[in-house]
Amino acid sequence: MMLSCVLAPALGQARQAAPADAPTVVVLSFRVHSADPVAALGESLAELLRSRLEAGGRVRVLEAGADRGEPEASGAETRDAALRRLAGTLGADFVVTGSLTEIAGRFSLDVRVTPRALGVESQTQVATAQREEDLLARMDRVAELVDEQIAGAATARVVAVEVRGAAGLEAELAASLETRVGDSFDPLSLRTDLAALRAHPQVISAEADTPRSKEGVRVVFDLVLADPGEKQDLSPGERIAFVEIRGNRRIESDAIRARITSRPGSRFDPLQVAQDIEEVYGLGFFRNVTVFSKFEPEGRVLIFEVEENPVVRQISISGNDNIDSDEIRDILTLTTGSTLDYPLLFENQQRVEALYRAQGYYLAEVEFEIDPLADSSVGVHFEVEEGEKQKLRAIEFEGNQHFSDSELSEGFQTKTWRFWSYATSWFDRSGTYSEPLFMQDLRGVDKKYTNAGFLQVRVSDPDVRVDGDGITVVVDIVEGQQFHVGEIDVVGDSTVDVPALREKLRLQEGEVFNRSYLTADIEVLTRHYQNRGFYFAQVTPLSDLSEATDEVEVTFDVRKGPLYFIRRIEIGGNTISIDPVIRREIPVVEGELYSQRSVDLARAR
Repeated sequence: MMLSCVLAPALGQARQAAPADAPTVVVLSFRVHSADPVAALGESLAELLRSRLEAGGRVRVLEAGADRGEPEASGAETRDAALRRLAGTLGADFVVTGSLTEIAGRFSLDVRVTPRALGVESQTQVATAQREEDLLARMDRVAELVDEQIAGAATARVVAVEVRGAAGLEAELAASLETRVGDSFDPLSLRTDLAALRAHPQVISAEADTPRSKEGVRVVFDLVLADPGEKQDLSPGERIAFVEIRGNRRIESDAIRARITSRPGSRFDPLQVAQDIEEVYGLGFFRNVTVFSKFEPEGRVLIFEVEENPVVRQISISGNDNIDSDEIRDILTLTTGSTLDYPLLFENQQRVEALYRAQGYYLAEVEFEIDPLADSSVGVHFEVEEGEKQKLRAIEFEGNQHFSDSELSEGFQTKTWRFWSYATSWFDRSGTYSEPLFMQDLRGVDKKYTNAGFLQVRVSDPDVRVDGDGITVVVDIVEGQQFHVGEIDVVGDSTVDVPALREKLRLQEGEVFNRSYLTADIEVLTRHYQNRGFYFAQVTPLSDLSEATDEVEVTFDVRKGPLYFIRRIEIGGNTISIDPVIRREIPVVEGELYSQRSVDLARAR
């Protein structure tokens, strides 16, 4: 059975109205992927996000997206292109989509903000939680990030376009630019404008500066003319007559030419040609780029001759006796059908070596060979020399005084080899050193220290030493000072009884500071306000650490937000009991003030 509440803000709680020129946004219904019936939760999350964005007062939320799902991309259209098309149809500056995934009781929420303008990148916020109520609580932070992204991106408007050093040609050149005042700032348009300016027969060089302010982006073009005030007459040897592309088979010539700023009609500049070679290399599809030039009656002809990277047709692995080939293939990012990318090839070599180290084979070495196959295709072969599996013999800490080595390693998932490991290593992996697992253990060491007041502790990365006897891992620790709790205060709510609230806290003045207690106290204070109708209550700890007194003063900054009442209670998944029977047993009623404690109790019942 699933219980969900749809909230309504208190009628007496005034929202801050967004200004007329504020960016507009539509929040589409969230998609839900789950074996359980949690579709209502996805809609509740979308509704909460809409309410939170409206309450912020910096964006205008359009109602058009309340009952609309994500559009389907047509033909070769990308997902972002389909969302931008929808934004244009609805008259919105931004489209917010969400995807909620539930697996074995764990929730993962992806919220993506897609702008209508091409000059602003799409961004995704992710929230994970173990329970529904934790996910709802995290929505406040997601809404903040979405609000900040939309309000911040909306300022990326072109507020001024200036052309300097053009000696009377400013108006003519500015009229030919794609970058215009009032439009969204688009780096692609800026790049096109620079290429056009550099191709102008009277321009020797062109650079652009884009200072930003709260109002938007100022675009300043700095030009150097060959002869200010006069049109330049280039000789045939100085003028580029044509740019030719050779050697490309899979990559279109237009795609290559788009990266080249040396254009027909512009002055031949060896430095600019060198930059063009780097740009073509930057496409990632070529192993070699060479530029030739020849003279024709019309002028100089530039010839960019490229040699494409071959296509990877097969990937083979040998020498892997102790790790299955499929397990190795699963961690490879190099795939058949892709072009051969040498940096990616070296990265995959390191990935295989890391896989072996994670299973205790610290002497493993991986080499690769590239075998030519048919025309423009190769096979990649990984040769593994595994070596002997090394057993983890010892974990040593240096610099620790407050805790002993055994206290620090207590509860570790990483276990050293003991004589009984012959019988237990198959299930407890004792004697196997896996760095990702050990890094999790080190976070536990850091937690032990911060819970004991050592807030400035530094735990180094592990130093792995391999010898004939096995592996020894050494960790350096700098403990620093031990801090105690100073004065505790609660601000942001003048109606609260601070002394009574302090009694609920685990942190107490004069005691050793404990970071876990601080986290628990934030939860206590947040629940205190959520149980009184402040669904979006936020509690932020502000700490003032004094090395002179070895004390930490803690101030809890409370932002209550608006009061919320329960508008509607929805019950789903009840195939045996009818709604009235269930409603009779739950301690929440439509129309009453929201209480997180009552909702938790209703779920428990």
